[in-house]
Amino acid sequence: MMKKIILVLFLAVIFSSKLSFAHAPSNLELEYDFEKQVLKIKIIHITQDLQKHYIRVIKIQKNEEKPEVLFFHWQKDNKLIEQEINIEAEVGDVFKVKANCKQGGVRRVEFIVEEPVEEQEEKAVEEAQMLDESVQEAEEAEAAEKKRELLEKKGSEY
Repeated sequence: MMKKIILVLFLAVIFSSKLSFAHAPSNLELEYDFEKQVLKIKIIHITQDLQKHYIRVIKIQKNEEKPEVLFFHWQKDNKLIEQEINIEAEVGDVFKVKANCKQGGVRRVEFIVEEPVEEQEEKAVEEAQMLDESVQEAEEAEAAEKKRELLEKKGSEY
């Protein structure tokens, strides 16, 4: 009986010490490249043993479609994992990405595809130009109205 208790305690210590080294990825970033039609995934997962402690699975789901699942058997870098997924997307599409550590720990991120910053900046410039043109037209109309009023006033004086 004493041997069983010692064995159970020994296994509990071994199992819990293994779990204490396991951790979820510390960061998971997503970016969509419209030009290349690629979802860029960056995962920060620090490990000292690339063969035993690594990101085992990355699961990618677009909107409510069937998820794409990527399996790995080691980690190439002891800090950063970068993965590019060829997938078409439009503004408003939602990506759900989940990264699982082999030894335990999960990180989930939801990402909504937004308009590229360049296009947002171009639209802002166009809107500013349109506003400037509207203001200029209003100022010109106001100046023309004042000029007409002055001419009418001068004409009535004679």
